[in-house]
Amino acid sequence: MAKALGVPFTDTDRVIAREHGPIPRLFAERGEPVFRELEAEAVRRAVETGGVVSLGGGSRHARGHARGDRGRARRPVDRLGRGGRAPDPR
Repeated sequence: MAKALGVPFTDTDRVIAREHGPIPRLFAERGEPVFRELEAEAVRRAVETGGVVSLGGGSRHARGHARGDRGRARRPVDRLGRGGRAPDPR
């Protein structure tokens, strides 16, 4: 989608893994609360950069992420369906 739109793409899980190591190890060694803090920071930076942001599976349930993302996004954040089609923008 980002390529088609000509905008940057950020996968927040990949950013976290690149900067802090494998996510399963982060959970095991530092716990979920620390991981969620790292995730929140990765999401904040990605939204500031702009473009398409791929959120990790649990990030949309973490307190504050959705509000912060939507508040800065130019369009609502949507999830692609299993068929790979973008949701209807209405």
